[in-house]
Amino acid sequence: MNKLEKKTVVITGASGGLGKEIAVQSAKAGANVVLIARNSSKLAEVKAEIEEKAAVRVLAYSCDVSVSDEMANIFADLKNQGLRMDVLVNNAGFGLFEDVVDITLPESKRMLDVNVYGVIASTKMAVPYMIAQGGGHIINIASQAGKIATPKSSVYAATKHAVLGFSSALRLEMEEYGIR
Repeated sequence: MNKLEKKTVVITGASGGLGKEIAVQSAKAGANVVLIARNSSKLAEVKAEIEEKAAVRVLAYSCDVSVSDEMANIFADLKNQGLRMDVLVNNAGFGLFEDVVDITLPESKRMLDVNVYGVIASTKMAVPYMIAQGGGHIINIASQAGKIATPKSSVYAATKHAVLGFSSALRLEMEEYGIR
């Protein structure tokens, strides 16, 4: 039996790129998927594509991961529907690649809000459900920029370095709960 069959995979940043591909492949493996992203029209397209290819449950929620109230509403809805949260994939993020002297503070804050706070907030909301169900998996998508910085990536690299640090500590904190 496939390890993802009949599991629920929650994916942020699911409207395109890596997030979309993770959603499609998870569904092909038999997982129900929960798609979260800001762009509702792209989300609808991804949802329709998955439903056409796989006989799984697909839920789509349009929201900004940096707005904790929006994320809390989604997680509450999933709980109210009785869905497990077997896997959380924190994939939402973006990068602006400019020298630090050129990037604005609001742009920097926006990257931090989405790339770091969004990961922390969604993880914080998923962990109680995973503890209650006896385990789960959390996958935080970072970047090589979190390990090896390049010019014009100072703020982006900082956000991805933060995700790596958070993930390393989280792994140790969640071990006792069977959350990987």
